[in-house]
Amino acid sequence: MPTNLAENALAALKVGNDNVTAAYVGNSQIFPNVTELTSWTGQNGAYNYPNTGAVVGTYSTSITGPAGATFDLVGTNGAIGQSGLVKAVDGAESFGYGVSSNTACDGAQRIISLGITPTGNTTLASPFGGRPNPDAGGSGVQPALQYGSPYATQTITPSGSFATPTEIQKNTVACGNNTCFAAGTIYDFTFTTGTITNNSGTKGVGAYNFLVQPTGAAGFAATVTNRNNTMGLNNPSPGAGPTDIYYSGGNNITAANQSNKSFTWRYEITNSSGYQPLAISYRNYYYDIGLTGNGGCYNITPNIGPQNYIYP
Repeated sequence: MPTNLAENALAALKVGNDNVTAAYVGNSQIFPNVTELTSWTGQNGAYNYPNTGAVVGTYSTSITGPAGATFDLVGTNGAIGQSGLVKAVDGAESFGYGVSSNTACDGAQRIISLGITPTGNTTLASPFGGRPNPDAGGSGVQPALQYGSPYATQTITPSGSFATPTEIQKNTVACGNNTCFAAGTIYDFTFTTGTITNNSGTKGVGAYNFLVQPTGAAGFAATVTNRNNTMGLNNPSPGAGPTDIYYSGGNNITAANQSNKSFTWRYEITNSSGYQPLAISYRNYYYDIGLTGNGGCYNITPNIGPQNYIYP
């Protein structure tokens, strides 16, 4: 809120014969028209910040200048600043800043940077004393490093394949110029895993899912029965439908012990009165669901197998 005489800023303000160094309305300086911050301590030479982060106020910087000066603390590369700050006292005064967490998967160590930006009628002295602006360490102190994430992504590489489904019974019906499957059709399926590997740990696939279609439509129904596996996984959703062939619990079994295991089940069309499929399709999926530890940093590649078909 500058103090002017007409369009010109006042060059001086006096009480009697004495110069007034500053005048305020509330906390807002109205004379002189520009306030000047003269120095700051930046990050005070702090380094090796924890990767867990810290809230604003955990760390502080001291800023020197007159009461009423306004500014923002600007954080980059992990620093958390504040905006709309106002100095309450003349001379040095401390203001808090924080550091954000650096625990995301594969997060590298980084150099925290904190800057000060004047606002309103406040300026920075030239030269501005103390630490560089912005301050990222160095210049006689340690770089302002923050530790990297403790969690490196573990890549799990599954493998496996279906044996040719075993036809137990096949019923067909003419549908236009094609032959379609009909109720009473039964196939047995077997999926065998190959070598399951983890590039830097022991975890294997979290869950295995096998989808056989069709499973349901108007005038159509199919069931999945005789579900078994040699891996010791749970089958959490017994009953008809694609989720029948969903096996969880892989987080308790190492990649090595998931290798060369088999899953088997029987698929039967029980109703085809309103829909007769031209083909039966089937494929497999791999999920990281249920994998705990390591910050949840897991990647499964590939996570889906090829689509396969049985035709009448």
